[in-house]
Amino acid sequence: MLEILIVIGLCRTMGRILRAKGRKPLMMQVMLVVMWIVGEFTGGFIAGIVHVMRHGQNVEMGFGVYLFAMVGAAIAAGITFMVAHLLPSQ
Repeated sequence: MLEILIVIGLCRTMGRILRAKGRKPLMMQVMLVVMWIVGEFTGGFIAGIVHVMRHGQNVEMGFGVYLFAMVGAAIAAGITFMVAHLLPSQ
């Protein structure tokens, strides 16, 4: 639930940035949500693979995998914001 509120807040911030540049924010906001989900999945997947390689299959995953999923989502959101900042004003 907290993640949803974070993504909504990030979308609002993205909208303010792009409106200040004279652009319509919808496509970048959709990109932000998609990148968040893909980054979260990728971070969790990679952390899960590394965890299984280090500890074996019969050990619980734990909080570390979730933490890496959040790091992946944050990196993906950061990339989206970088793209928005690099867009020229219209």
